[in-house]
Amino acid sequence: AKRSNGHHTDHVDIKTHPYIATGLAENKFGMEFAQIPNLEKILAQYPDHLQLVGISLHLGSQMLDLSGLREGLRRLKPIYRELAQKYSSVHIFDFGGGLGIHYEADRLQLESQMLKDYSKLIFEEIGDLGADLQMEPGRWIMGHGGVLLTQIQYIKETSHRTFIIVDSGMNHLIRPALYSAYHCLLPLKKFSSREWKTYDVVGPICESADFFAKGRSLPEVKAGEWVAITDVGAYGFSMANTYNLQDLPKEVVVG
Repeated sequence: AKRSNGHHTDHVDIKTHPYIATGLAENKFGMEFAQIPNLEKILAQYPDHLQLVGISLHLGSQMLDLSGLREGLRRLKPIYRELAQKYSSVHIFDFGGGLGIHYEADRLQLESQMLKDYSKLIFEEIGDLGADLQMEPGRWIMGHGGVLLTQIQYIKETSHRTFIIVDSGMNHLIRPALYSAYHCLLPLKKFSSREWKTYDVVGPICESADFFAKGRSLPEVKAGEWVAITDVGAYGFSMANTYNLQDLPKEVVVG
């Protein structure tokens, strides 16, 4: 199913990092609309083992602009209705996750407003379907709920850069290495008398991608001091690994 200009009619772009976009024609996820007849053939072939209960939409992660979501819902709504007429078992419309947060600054009020806009959009577009609506806004719920604490091992100065070497790395928080993701960094102790400097904050892993921040302005820090990396409650510990024979970080839950 393609438009005359060559673009897929079931291709929806939500303007996120290409590695976490899932609604594009080149992505491995999902099913093209043109494959629905094949799906129905399979359902007819195995009626005692397969039952169609609903459809699911997921356009990608870290969604801050809701226009793509509205477009996706409008395309899927008639398909859901058509399938619900054919199959009495169809009752679920899952409109996915992907609701983003602001990593670069404290914008909780803006995020709260976005959640209200998100809810309003959903009920405007599919509130009349009579379906069981499902969603998974995990990052929005968990993202701000975690910090990664790491100790500075030493400061390395070269003719080009000043590096903060910490005892954590991409093995504990891989988002910067994978997506060049931004996380705020804060010294645990503030010293008003210290000057601000520009640092690259890096870990001990044998990879040039092992960094938390590049060209970041921070108050001067010294070996032995601690740094907090914020907003790691989503895709932080869950993606940690033991690469380079490093231990997993210790996770502490504060109730």
